Amino acid sequence: MADRNGWHFTNNGKFTVKSGYQVERTYPDRDRLPLFIGPTVDVIKAFCWKIRCPPKIKHFLWQFVSGSVAVKKNLQARGMQGDISCARCGADEESINHVFFECPPAIQLMKDQKMGAETQDTIPQSITGRWCFTDGSWKEEDMFSGQGWFSTLPGFEGLMGATNICTPKEKGGLGFRDFKNFNLALLAKQLWRLVQYPNSLLARELKGRYYRLSDPIEVSKASKPSYVWRSLMAAQTLLKKGIRKSIGTGDTTLVWADPWIPSTPARPAIPRRPSFNPALRVADLLDPISKDWQHERLRELVIPSDIPLIRSLRPTRSTRPPSYCWNLTKSGVYSVKSGYQLAMDSLDDPEPDKVLKPSITALQAKVWTLKTTKKIKHFIWQALSNCIPVCNALSDRHCGTDRCCPRCGSDEETINHLLFECPPSVQAWALADIPYSPGSFPSSSIYSNLDHVLWRASDRGIPETILAAVPWVLWYIWKARNDKTFNGKEITPLETTQLARAEAESWRLAQIIDEPAEEIDGDTRHAMATPPPRTGPVCYTDASWHKDDTYFGGGMVLLTEDGTTTFGSFASNRVLTPLHAEFQTLLWAMKSSLQLDHSSMTFETDCLQLVNLIEEDDEDKWPSLLAEFDEFHLIRSMFTFCSISFISRSLNIRADLLAKGARTRGFTFSHVNSQLPSWMAQSANLREFF
Repeated sequence: MADRNGWHFTNNGKFTVKSGYQVERTYPDRDRLPLFIGPTVDVIKAFCWKIRCPPKIKHFLWQFVSGSVAVKKNLQARGMQGDISCARCGADEESINHVFFECPPAIQLMKDQKMGAETQDTIPQSITGRWCFTDGSWKEEDMFSGQGWFSTLPGFEGLMGATNICTPKEKGGLGFRDFKNFNLALLAKQLWRLVQYPNSLLARELKGRYYRLSDPIEVSKASKPSYVWRSLMAAQTLLKKGIRKSIGTGDTTLVWADPWIPSTPARPAIPRRPSFNPALRVADLLDPISKDWQHERLRELVIPSDIPLIRSLRPTRSTRPPSYCWNLTKSGVYSVKSGYQLAMDSLDDPEPDKVLKPSITALQAKVWTLKTTKKIKHFIWQALSNCIPVCNALSDRHCGTDRCCPRCGSDEETINHLLFECPPSVQAWALADIPYSPGSFPSSSIYSNLDHVLWRASDRGIPETILAAVPWVLWYIWKARNDKTFNGKEITPLETTQLARAEAESWRLAQIIDEPAEEIDGDTRHAMATPPPRTGPVCYTDASWHKDDTYFGGGMVLLTEDGTTTFGSFASNRVLTPLHAEFQTLLWAMKSSLQLDHSSMTFETDCLQLVNLIEEDDEDKWPSLLAEFDEFHLIRSMFTFCSISFISRSLNIRADLLAKGARTRGFTFSHVNSQLPSWMAQSANLREFF
């Protein structure tokens, strides 16, 4: 083979326009190209712009390497007069290298950050600031975690200790949004739309580029993806955690591979035996004619705990393209709220602590349920979290040296001392009619004291009218302390208590919503409890569902024009949500009406949501109810007239009792008769309700 020349500036030896342009720009004298032995300043400068950090820090690093940082030595070289000694340590000359690597505070900071020989490849945090280079992005660290330079000082515990302000309020946090997880939840919404609307313009464009033979849920890596696609793929893991594949007719769903079992999270079925057919489909578990589950085959192939979950699913009768449901909403549609909640829950450590410790999480969570203003709730939460700036805490944070109480002169002003042990505070609690309990209140623990006055005191017979003012007493004790500290004004305990009671009463009155009260006589009340007259037969339906029961129940009361009353009840395998139970009860009542030769019927239910979704008739908003919609459209086509309307629960008592009784019987059955069931004999007087 003849000798061939290779291009020196690419890895494969082939010439590229990009490398040629760089050589032309960087080395105009091409006859004397330098021989690189080590990294030059130009290489380091170029590397500065590739570091994953904010642009201002990239620019600062570039200035650092270029020697253009405005230290005193550089300022003097540019004609500015003045002292060039170091402002921090007093060294003779303040150069760039001295400021960042030779000055004693800089040396101590690098030691504290453990920047030894093993971490020479990391970027000094003294230069780059407090930024996290994770997941291909950067974010500023939480200022409340106390991880700044002052965290190395002895005795410093952080502004908010170990508390995460993004923890939900029901878990004892402040409930701030975590920007990263919230952004992932928003991106997952866009990815969900690609799944639900595959024929949209954007979905077709991305499909032709990234997932021609797959779908956005299953696609993995792509060649040279765009920024938009990389952003969508960042949310793919989150979407997979909460998504469930709809079984449809079962022809495209693999039993042992696809996540179709409605557990949390969704997963494939678990085989009963170690050997199984990996190509088994859900359609193979269905009766080919009735499309019901083959119970014997389920017991033969699947573990017993999965069988009730499988029976809660209904296959569709019409062929549909493969689709997904969101497992965390009853409609099956993804929501940003549920996605964000799933992302936050995934941050929790699934493994329990090996050492059980006393926790104040329950107390912090209860704070947000108090009947008071938001600022007082936040103040009490701060007291439980040790975040109130009393003298002792400020001294620990090097914000002062005096630890004495400004009101009584005690040696240390702690939060517990301020609110419960200081003599003015003790008098205020006595005037607020909170009794003194030796050994329990007041105690040396701030947690025990707050738990007593806010929650435990009611168990000891203290009236609610007295306890309602407790949050305001805590707040105005703090206000009185600040008036003494900053304004030199002395607020007596009596004034504190009176002001707290007045504010509590004002707030209580402000929460009362005035509604016009009209006098209703007996005839009007009887008319309100009586259903409007009907021109044709009417069927009242209701369902009874409980998450811990194996079965759900349904009931119906059918009234004809000639006064005949027909009662019906049935029980079936547990379904996913109460809405599924209401819908299936309506379908059962419609089929029962047809069997009784009623082709014109008005159905009434006390489930307003069911009435609304049937009126909208938008299946895209309810992917978890596709099978029910298919059967509803089929059965409704058999009626000459069929309407569904809402009725109040007070007018649907008999159907409700029938449904509850059917659920408690503990087995599947269906009963339709003109006689009231024997197990409803105790409620026979309700026959005259209508």
